[in-house]
Amino acid sequence: MASTTPFGRLEGFGDDALGALTMAAAEAAQLGHELVGTEHILLGLLSDDTPTAQVLRSAGVSLAAARHKVDEAVGTTAGAGRGRGGAATTKRATRAVEGAVRISHHRRAEAVSGGDLLLAVLNVEGQAGQVLRGLGVDVERLRSVVDQAPPSQVETAARGVAQTTERCSWCGAALEGGLRRRVVAAESDDGSHGDAVVFSCRACGAVLGVGPA
Repeated sequence: MASTTPFGRLEGFGDDALGALTMAAAEAAQLGHELVGTEHILLGLLSDDTPTAQVLRSAGVSLAAARHKVDEAVGTTAGAGRGRGGAATTKRATRAVEGAVRISHHRRAEAVSGGDLLLAVLNVEGQAGQVLRGLGVDVERLRSVVDQAPPSQVETAARGVAQTTERCSWCGAALEGGLRRRVVAAESDDGSHGDAVVFSCRACGAVLGVGPA
């Protein structure tokens, strides 16, 4: 299949890989980023319910948490979400797409898959690697799993890739960076007043607990 993406006209890419690259550009535009990088390809790979997305989720990576880490690492540009960004690509992202083609040829596959694209992204490192490490993923182990495990066992093997850490029960983000803490006024059943502390996830904002101030 041939399709035009920010990386040019691509031939021999499967639907999952093409979809990930198309969504990578959309994610960059949503954040107002001028360039599509490996971090946006990672978001693109997570954006649909594909086998590659399931592998990443098994490793403890959710789309919401990854978006938050990309925003932390790169920032959100003024005017984000209004169609800006995504017009060009970074060198590492281009190398990743080229690397995915080589990986596919080495496998003698009929088309470049999302798994090939993920492995190529892991090989070139870049911002995607930083995002994954920020989410508590052992990138080297994940690369080894995607590269060496039989296709039918990749998702199961990826479950052992996440480093041991507490995670948000809503979005799966690692909590090792700490929680957000907010003091709010509270009233008991008997009408007495006091303060309470609300703890929430830094990534998605979900309330994870409440305690006395």
